[in-house]
Amino acid sequence: MLTLRRLALATILVLAVAACGGDDDTASPDPSSTADVSTTSTTSEPSDTGEPSADTTELSTYFLDGDGHIRVGWVRSVDSTAVARGTLAELLAGPGDGDESMGLSTAIPEGTELIDVNVAGGIATVDLSDEFIGGDAADMPRRLAQIVYTVTQFPTVDEVEILVAGAVEAESLTRADFQFGGTYEGIEPIVLVETPRPGEIVEGDIVAVGGFSNTFEAAVYIEIVTDDGEIVVPETYTMATAGTGTTGVFQEMFEIPAGTGDVVARAYDLSGEDGVGRVGVTEVPFTRQ
Repeated sequence: MLTLRRLALATILVLAVAACGGDDDTASPDPSSTADVSTTSTTSEPSDTGEPSADTTELSTYFLDGDGHIRVGWVRSVDSTAVARGTLAELLAGPGDGDESMGLSTAIPEGTELIDVNVAGGIATVDLSDEFIGGDAADMPRRLAQIVYTVTQFPTVDEVEILVAGAVEAESLTRADFQFGGTYEGIEPIVLVETPRPGEIVEGDIVAVGGFSNTFEAAVYIEIVTDDGEIVVPETYTMATAGTGTTGVFQEMFEIPAGTGDVVARAYDLSGEDGVGRVGVTEVPFTRQ
């Protein structure tokens, strides 16, 4: 499972970069550059607007939808020399305007700060302040998921250990813990789109839409529409690498004319009852420049 996840993340990143004409060095950042950083501030506002500068990298933070499922938040631009630290700081700062426009929220208590983050041997150790364990204990699985998904977007991270003020809160966590059959199953939705990121400005003729799914017979349907509902790409059927109780990877490439502007990619499965109704719908707004 870990090997598949690492390969899948790397494949999605590489294909997305190829489609957008990007640079591999910024698409697959190595979080180990933060290993010597002992503290970080989380008081800055989320950077969910504006274009990245040359010394920043676009990355994902993970928040929660109205059903408590993990979702990719509005794209963030973080310091390329400290990607894990910067991305976690953005996560702990909470949802920005872009996230809230998508109906996303956080289960992580306000005031939670990042004490330390280290990455070594495929394991990311994240040390958080005491605020992380405050509030409703029923929210803890979703808090853990937000940390785990944010850190495991990096291909060099397989597992996550979470500390609170230096004491172990949870260890050996992977995305599998939040998928079907896992300790906290049901937090990952049946369709999770990871590329493009919400709010991303996509250049180039080809747009990659991909992520992870656990649908009946691995079926995933994708369409792309404008803000006005005009169809840019009609419903397209694709198959993930697995389904029906096992999480798989899906990826489909679409040609979208330059200057199309703001569009929404929808990925979903069709209802097993009538074969028409949509289930597990994920919507990702982005801009085709």
